[in-house]
Amino acid sequence: MNIIIDSTGLCSRDRIPSGLLKTVLEAVMAAFPESVPAVYDRRRPTGREVSSMLLRQTSATSTLLFVSMSGKFPSWLQRCHVRVIPTAVVQDLDFVSAPGGYSWLRRHLLNLSFHLLRRKAMLYIAADEVTKEDIHRYYFIPKERIGVADDPAALAVFLRSAVDKSE
Repeated sequence: MNIIIDSTGLCSRDRIPSGLLKTVLEAVMAAFPESVPAVYDRRRPTGREVSSMLLRQTSATSTLLFVSMSGKFPSWLQRCHVRVIPTAVVQDLDFVSAPGGYSWLRRHLLNLSFHLLRRKAMLYIAADEVTKEDIHRYYFIPKERIGVADDPAALAVFLRSAVDKSE
């Protein structure tokens, strides 16, 4: 199992909360102790870097768990020669549950970006239980595909069972 955690923000000024990144990293390491996750935080990994990492695998049936902290997946992910489990971390859905602080255009752009994310992500990691409920309520994603990052141990169990079910 190869694991890549992409902790780059959407823009250069966007920052991923360090507590959330730490919790996700702990959960991934606890769920898959045999693997060492590669964390990219300054720039997105290129297809060449990932291809060279994956070619070192001896098994042709290997799996890549790609965790995107920003909710964006690179285009080279679709062309990987291994099985990919795209996982998106969702920090909040305030634009849907509390739309007062967003303009009409901003709400609709964020809604569109989440609908595009739904087409690509297989698993979701919500920052808290309220976000998990919002994902399920507003976007009809089954609760079995959503983990909560409140507790690293519970998140590790969720990730391990979700990857085992998908194999």
